[in-house]
Amino acid sequence: MLASRVSRAWVPFLNSPNRVLEKQKLFQDRFNHHTPIHLIPPRSRIYYGTYLTFFAVGMTGTLYTVYELIVGKQTV
Repeated sequence: MLASRVSRAWVPFLNSPNRVLEKQKLFQDRFNHHTPIHLIPPRSRIYYGTYLTFFAVGMTGTLYTVYELIVGKQTV
């Protein structure tokens, strides 16, 4: 009943071409050239670079805070 109410324009994946073989060949080709699996998909280098940037900033802030807690403040 629900399928009859939904028009095909609202469900774009019903008429989309099957790209599994293309993506499988892409992954296998890049994997055979020793590319790490997390860097194979498109735009993954952007996502991974952003993740590493936020991770580095977070770790730097954490280490700075721990240092400040251990050393403490100088009192005059």
